[in-house]
Amino acid sequence: RITVPEAFYKVVLRTGKHSAAIGFIYENNGSNQPMGQAVRSVDEIEQLTGMDFFSALDDDFASRVGATSSLSDW
Repeated sequence: RITVPEAFYKVVLRTGKHSAAIGFIYENNGSNQPMGQAVRSVDEIEQLTGMDFFSALDDDFASRVGATSSLSDW
């Protein structure tokens, strides 16, 4: 038996002068989901997965970048 996930995710972190983070969740249903519909905050993805993606970073920094999800920042 092969288990096929209902969705998959990706998180991206940019550090430096304009630090930001963004997450995406794509449904695994054979359709072309537009990127704008897949955008989520890293905090949302952490809640869904139970994972802490930026645990090695300063808590204040990780909280700040993990709370937003603006595709236009990228």
